[in-house]
Amino acid sequence: MNSENKSLNADRLSQGATLAEYHHRLSTQIFFITFFIGLCLAGLEAAFLHKLFSEVPLKIKLAGIVDLVASIVFLFFLIRQLLLHKAKITATDRGLIVNLSVFRSRTLFIPWNKILGARMAEVRLQMAWKMKYLILAVEPGFPLPKKGTSMFPTAENELVVDINYLTRKPLNLVAEILEFLKQFSGAK
Repeated sequence: MNSENKSLNADRLSQGATLAEYHHRLSTQIFFITFFIGLCLAGLEAAFLHKLFSEVPLKIKLAGIVDLVASIVFLFFLIRQLLLHKAKITATDRGLIVNLSVFRSRTLFIPWNKILGARMAEVRLQMAWKMKYLILAVEPGFPLPKKGTSMFPTAENELVVDINYLTRKPLNLVAEILEFLKQFSGAK
């Protein structure tokens, strides 16, 4: 990286630069919103309206209520994800900010001098799907969130971040994080 690019990055990073955001295509979100609205209407019909069928057994009414409640919950989360903040990975001149969840604000700040390295891991699920994860190695003792169930073994001082639905290619993100790490941590 030449000195002009370093000064541009330093200016950009002093306020925080978004390296990547999680993104689901708008058409996919609209499809699922429409699908769950349809399920809401089906549940409403089965549970309360009875416009299509005059006699509805109790089991069908209960299934309609469960369908209606579940569809409303899913609609709530889909619309919230569409309208509210998106989880993202942001770099500043002081460190990396990783927003770990789309549904709630779980942000973790990791100073550059606490990051030991970054790599990408791929896990093959079933036959066709490859899931990609950013693995940040941090200094031992750095407080990390509790680990959920992981599909591959990681060390105690590693943070696993799902990078499957990013607005950019995962390998480019890892390369940029490593470049910033080299620049700001003083690593060689």
